[in-house]
Amino acid sequence: MQVILTVLAYIFQVTCTCAAAVVIWFVIIGMLKLLKVKTNKRARIICLVLVLVILCVVLAYICKNPIVICPDEYNDIVTNEQIQNIQSVVSGLYSKNLPLIPARVKIENVQWAEMFNEYEIKFRIDYIFFGNIKMVAGGDGISVVKPIGGL
Repeated sequence: MQVILTVLAYIFQVTCTCAAAVVIWFVIIGMLKLLKVKTNKRARIICLVLVLVILCVVLAYICKNPIVICPDEYNDIVTNEQIQNIQSVVSGLYSKNLPLIPARVKIENVQWAEMFNEYEIKFRIDYIFFGNIKMVAGGDGISVVKPIGGL
């Protein structure tokens, strides 16, 4: 079952990436036609390959540097060190078995945890093309509150 899920995740993300590249390619070709620039088949293929490469580089950058969004009411409580800690845990793929790319992390709630005598940060990780999970960072580390399937 795990192998099937991994293969489906790869296929889904590759399909979405290729679809985005084709849309960008059509926009570029359409702009060239509007500017009345003549293109041959070889130039179009090179353009498509360049768009795919640029899209893959952008996705790789986003994968390593997801955006962390902290609402204004939590700016005084959440430190830059905590945000960097969350970003370092979240960056990269979801797992080697389920290759999802994190796009952004949104801090949803910050509350005082009496047991650990520090703040507990609840945040949501949104993945490109597929779902989100909710996690909590507290005194005992980072744990999952809502997994990717939502169960």
